[in-house]
Amino acid sequence: MPASDAQTGPALSSDFRREAFKNEFADNVFFEPTAWDLKLVFGQVDTHLGPNTVVQHTGITLPWSQAKVLLYFLELHVAAHELTNGRMLIPQGLIPELPIPDKEMLDQDPNVMRMYRTLSKVRERFIANNPEAEAPKKK
Repeated sequence: MPASDAQTGPALSSDFRREAFKNEFADNVFFEPTAWDLKLVFGQVDTHLGPNTVVQHTGITLPWSQAKVLLYFLELHVAAHELTNGRMLIPQGLIPELPIPDKEMLDQDPNVMRMYRTLSKVRERFIANNPEAEAPKKK
């Protein structure tokens, strides 16, 4: 099939699994972005090894366009789950404040403030929909 047909043709079937296919559980995801792609490193908290210890077990690298499509499908699945089961509560403190860029960062990259504002809007929208998740205010 020509590449142009693959991009505009019918959805791919996901029914085939190779012999080495395996399922893993992850309660932690670490993001490793590059200019070309995004690596998701999955792991599981293991308190037996110490507090806040994550044992990483699988890395999956996605091109940025696939990461954006993944975001879309994750939003669909979370919305459907919450419609069926009720809103999920997010534990307090999982969504920390964004660090405000300092003068050195601003001097190095003029886009830093624009990025900070955009990321702040994403965070604000998340907290508006999940107010229980906000980190306690520092005194």
